[in-house]
Amino acid sequence: MTSPEQDYSLREKKFAKTKVALMQAFMERLKTTRFANISIKDVCESVEVSEGTFYNYFPQKVDVVYYYKNFASVKIAWEINRKRNELTPWHLIRFVFELISVELQPPYLFYEMISIFTAEQRRPEAMDLSALEKEYAYPDCPGIGELGVGLLENLFEALIKEAQNAKEIDPALDVRTVMLALMSIAIGAALTIKIEDFANINDQYQKQLSFLYKAIGVK
Repeated sequence: MTSPEQDYSLREKKFAKTKVALMQAFMERLKTTRFANISIKDVCESVEVSEGTFYNYFPQKVDVVYYYKNFASVKIAWEINRKRNELTPWHLIRFVFELISVELQPPYLFYEMISIFTAEQRRPEAMDLSALEKEYAYPDCPGIGELGVGLLENLFEALIKEAQNAKEIDPALDVRTVMLALMSIAIGAALTIKIEDFANINDQYQKQLSFLYKAIGVK
């Protein structure tokens, strides 16, 4: 599989590489620093660009966090595709939670992102990401540039329908209702677990999923 780099101009390559680098530098700081206290000047100096360049890519400081969330969704979708021949649809859903538990580390990052999304009072939306941006962000994930960008809710809904078709869960259940239950586990369990236990968040996820399956699984 060839890289899409050959299909882009030098200007487009520089644009994508710089935007991804700014996002990665910013999110690395968000793991240890409050969003409001992150210095754009510091981020830009680490990437060796001007502050004006940052705002050319991200008109508002919060935009970089929404940008990151879309990359995280693409990475999860890529991992799911890699496991499709090994796991049933319901077990793919369980695998999604394993991946989420990794993305949420360290807990400070999760708490800051929840705070940001709550303060913004707007739903994260799927953004257009070029194949080049996706490959620069995840160079060790061959083919990731070909994947579309979607929200976690959309991925859950697709897997729920597959699980129903495979007779793993009750086909009569409303897909959106099950999706909301999964989203409630993803966010709720992470909010209620003690911070000192956060490293083991996947254990709690899997327990909650077992309870849910008992209620919705085909008997």
